[in-house]
Amino acid sequence: MQHAFSFFEKMVAKEVLSCNPFKGLVQKVVIDDARNRYIDEETILKVMEYAPDAEWRLMIALWRFAGLRAVSEVLTLKWEDILWDQKEMMVRSPKTEHCGKGIRKIPFFPHIEECLIDAAEQAQRGAVYVIEKHAPLYLRGQKERVYVSRQGNVGTMFRKIILRAGIVPWGKLIHNLRASFETDLLNGEYGQLGIHTIAKWLGHSVQVMLQHYGRHKQSDYDQIAEARERVKRQKEQKMVCSVPQNECLTLESTAPCPPKKASPKASPHTAARGGIGGNRVESPFFANTQHALKNKAHEGNTRHQMVSSCKLPKLPQRRTRDCFRLF
Repeated sequence: MQHAFSFFEKMVAKEVLSCNPFKGLVQKVVIDDARNRYIDEETILKVMEYAPDAEWRLMIALWRFAGLRAVSEVLTLKWEDILWDQKEMMVRSPKTEHCGKGIRKIPFFPHIEECLIDAAEQAQRGAVYVIEKHAPLYLRGQKERVYVSRQGNVGTMFRKIILRAGIVPWGKLIHNLRASFETDLLNGEYGQLGIHTIAKWLGHSVQVMLQHYGRHKQSDYDQIAEARERVKRQKEQKMVCSVPQNECLTLESTAPCPPKKASPKASPHTAARGGIGGNRVESPFFANTQHALKNKAHEGNTRHQMVSSCKLPKLPQRRTRDCFRLF
């Protein structure tokens, strides 16, 4: 729609047409996320095992583990662009050459160096380009590939390799590999990298990277589920094992004491029941302790709240005198 609007707008400006038939129509670009998919490392390594030779394995590795564009950047890669000593490579990008970003340097990511070595051993003597045997017919034998616009049967052959590996082909076969590699960089699979560094290595802007190349992984949802369960367990453990902390009481010992025989001077009611729930008039120590607590409560509101909020622990029978020693 945008191209059609621009084309007819030029014709109206040159007075070839009186009006633009596309004027007023919606030209907004809608991003289709239905075919976006994250291709994990295990899947693509399995596909590489069924590749016919080292050159095809290198092509797949450059797509998935270096993020090169489907055709233009892979097919224009030369052997002289491989900097073996520095473990880096120069990537030529005809797509962004017009805006001053024709060449960028990227490091050897995992699985790239071994695939390059295997492809170099099987390459013909004097070969200029890295991908020569499986390049489209219109590019084979050319000493200089100025611009690559057609991928030939590369996509068809790649689909056959995927089927040979027993995997159902996904949408956007090659583009999703580039996007999956960029997703790994964003998720820190190769270390903590700045977003500007990732955008520079992939050869586009940060806005384009976030809008078109971010992919959701199943492991992202699994991590949230694990975090949810971890927080749930922590809450349950806190509810079960938490003990009220109070500055007004300091318990010397929580271990139960062996029971003692009732004193003959104690009242029959106290000797029979043996607890603080007996007759308070006949327990002078209990009355004196309660009187002391009431006096302390008047020292201040804060002190009163702290004392009143304290709950007495469950005490064994016939140990009234020893239990109040805890205060």
